Amino acid sequence: MEMDRSYDICLISELYEINPFMDRVHFVKGSPVEKDTLVKANLGAAEHVIIATEDDSTTILATALARELNPAVNIIATIVSEEKSGTAKTAGANHVINTDTVTGRLLASAVCEPGVVDLISDVTSSLAGHDIIEDDFPEEMYGERIRDVIIDLRMEKGMTLLAVNRNMENIANPPLDMAIEKGDKMVVLVDTTSCRDIS
Repeated sequence: MEMDRSYDICLISELYEINPFMDRVHFVKGSPVEKDTLVKANLGAAEHVIIATEDDSTTILATALARELNPAVNIIATIVSEEKSGTAKTAGANHVINTDTVTGRLLASAVCEPGVVDLISDVTSSLAGHDIIEDDFPEEMYGERIRDVIIDLRMEKGMTLLAVNRNMENIANPPLDMAIEKGDKMVVLVDTTSCRDIS
């Protein structure tokens, strides 16, 4: 639901006999660790691959195969065990999401910081009113200091700056005197009910 408005999606799964999301995604029945299945899904032409299995070994093998078939693809892999995160990155994952760590953090926060959980639940579902997005800074902001950018984004576009992504690294809560450079991206909290234009 989050992605099918923007991407042409192909689902690979052994769990279903027929396409469970007819008219929304393409479907290939098979194992993500079989090269023939990945070729049938046209993985070589994919821009992004999300690998979400319940077994870390399967995730790591699927990651390695995906990287072999498409050296330029952006691979996002979910890992259950923290110690396998490094292995998944070595196998070729660009981004590794540790589901146990995320779940554990939310469970702990629900006890002593329920407002944090409510906010995370809101922003992780763009249907709930708010979303966190990444986008290019408008060209007119190149060279501006963060203190001015924060005000401009808030007043003109209703956005709250959370981080600056520079050279694929997030600078959270950036220093107020930091200047925006060409190529920087903004990570912002937006109000999805107002749907303001970024550009």
